[in-house]
Amino acid sequence: MPVRIGDQFGRQQLDHVEDVAQTMPVECGTHGHPCDACGAGVRGQSKGVHLGGGPATITTADLADLHAAVLKGCGAPADGIIADPLSCTWDPAAIRCEAGQTSTSDDYCLTADQVATLRRIYAGPTDENGKLLYPGYQLRGSELNWAGIITSATATGASGDISFVRETLRYQIFDSPQPTLTYKDVKFTAAYYKKVMAPGEGMYDATDPDLKSFKAAGGKLILWHGLGDQHIPAVGTMAYYKAVEKVMGGSAATQGFARLFLLPGVAHCGGGQGPDTFDALTAMTDWVTMGEAPSSLTTRSVDSGGNTTATRPVHPFPYVAKNTTGGPANDVGSYTPVRSTAEANLALNRLGSFRSGYETVGNWVHGEWVVSKGKA
Repeated sequence: MPVRIGDQFGRQQLDHVEDVAQTMPVECGTHGHPCDACGAGVRGQSKGVHLGGGPATITTADLADLHAAVLKGCGAPADGIIADPLSCTWDPAAIRCEAGQTSTSDDYCLTADQVATLRRIYAGPTDENGKLLYPGYQLRGSELNWAGIITSATATGASGDISFVRETLRYQIFDSPQPTLTYKDVKFTAAYYKKVMAPGEGMYDATDPDLKSFKAAGGKLILWHGLGDQHIPAVGTMAYYKAVEKVMGGSAATQGFARLFLLPGVAHCGGGQGPDTFDALTAMTDWVTMGEAPSSLTTRSVDSGGNTTATRPVHPFPYVAKNTTGGPANDVGSYTPVRSTAEANLALNRLGSFRSGYETVGNWVHGEWVVSKGKA
């Protein structure tokens, strides 16, 4: 997975570089594939969409109508962009079908199984005690981006995440290949979580929040993540950034060298419904050469002809851009920063933690692969 590997490389190299602009950084490691993907709701939703291992209860054909219902339930503005999706707690049961009702595009409703599926997707995978197996879950408003990844075209078709899960379980997690495993073999227990985490967490994980050496070297870090990311939920990146704040002495101390920007409606590495084009390089250059930390980034929507059709600011976490002027939704000047209570107060009840000291490094030594302790 290039994004997680990129973050792992960046995390291990922070002591040796000065400035980094990191795209969608946090998948959080080994459990990013098997536990959250199979975990009824975050990445693969293999057991979430396929309740009990049966046919998919939500398919790609549902997404447009579902998304419209979510926008209405979350009170989205006319442009259809939810600026602060973490604050939306819309319950799919709000559009549960009445007895005898048949769902249509004009009168869309959900079956009981569909309500259960969506609740799992929005809540994230948990163990037998209700603890998250992955520090994140799909945010409301991301539904249009699920096509082909979380949902399949048909009830019996395979989603992209089923393939991710299968190959990861078979050939990445354990010390030897397990070529017959599928998502149905994943157990949602604390014991199984430890089983899949233990073999490779030191090599694969990117969860160390201690950036003291990087900061001491004068480093600057810009993180960004699309809030509509269908592959790696942005909640994990928020949780990681909050862990960095805790280790580095609080919000103000962290923002002095590292800032997180969250892009509403933007899918994995770009695309989606929100403005997804911006210039992080200039922001980084100004920060390093002139000491001007970015108080905002201007994001743009660009059409196929290269024309800018909308502009919108994004502000450092935990602030979101709100249209307080009544001006055009596609004009950056219509917005002001507003502190998101949901983002600022984010707390996850989960297995695992963001910590130091787990890292290992592998090297070939005289023809043998030798794994040794990494950062102390």
